[in-house]
Amino acid sequence: MQITIGIASFNEERNIAKLLDLIIRQKGNEKIEISQIIVSDDSNDRTPEIVQRYVEKNARVQLHHYSQRRGKPCAVNEIFEKATGEIIVLFDADTIPASESVVLRLVEPMLSDPSIGIVGGAPIAAKPRTLMERIAYFTFEIWSHLRENINKGSNFFAIHGKIMAVSPNIFRRVVIPQQVIGDDAYLYLMCVKLGYKAVYAKKAMVYYRETGNFSDFIKRRIKYERNLNQLIGHFGDLAKAEISMPRHLLVKASLTTGLRNPIGLILAVPIVLWTKITARKVIVSSIWPIATSTKEI
Repeated sequence: MQITIGIASFNEERNIAKLLDLIIRQKGNEKIEISQIIVSDDSNDRTPEIVQRYVEKNARVQLHHYSQRRGKPCAVNEIFEKATGEIIVLFDADTIPASESVVLRLVEPMLSDPSIGIVGGAPIAAKPRTLMERIAYFTFEIWSHLRENINKGSNFFAIHGKIMAVSPNIFRRVVIPQQVIGDDAYLYLMCVKLGYKAVYAKKAMVYYRETGNFSDFIKRRIKYERNLNQLIGHFGDLAKAEISMPRHLLVKASLTTGLRNPIGLILAVPIVLWTKITARKVIVSSIWPIATSTKEI
């Protein structure tokens, strides 16, 4: 089975080489082969120059560069359109695969179950370096608890654009609207709506860095809240049901995490509540100011 790797990138000069090096070294087996690596890029830094060097050395790597920023939905749609593989694996450009078998572990569930439309991997936040990262890390731990404990990993929180595999049942039938804020959440809900399963591959890990300053954290939180509102607009009751957090799990995760990271608990909760209110007044599109503090692991 041929696998296409897709990377949507915007100003990723600090990390893109590390990511491509580890993707190129990913191991297949007798069942899968990585045959294509597509970088859909809107950068105005050195990212296209760096990727072009890989294009010249490796026939599997393809670069599609644009001089104006289009937004991630456009980049993902382009990857869907140009993919020749039978499964597409999407990586965020500011992640690092944890091993050389991440792709194999991610797509394995699809090899034996054609009813699976999407597989989410396991993004792992790097150890915090700053106070703001400790606050953001607290929210990561809550998210991690939810994704692993709701419906045995088959849930809204377990599918994230940092690493996910998409079957042809989805990428050949779905075009993400350009104005969508959360392309990953949109794909998950379309998967459920079309009657396919979404599963969680805990061993398919990638590392990433949480936001390291207050401005980036606020941008991320507001974007997330607006994304939820937009999804409800697109999918109605389906979205409301899927994004609902079981209160007992949320309380348990908050208390357990708070014991390990009391500063995160004390500071994160009021900020998160404030952004829920503030987000109602903010207009957000898919072309949203990026969080620069996450760009290098």
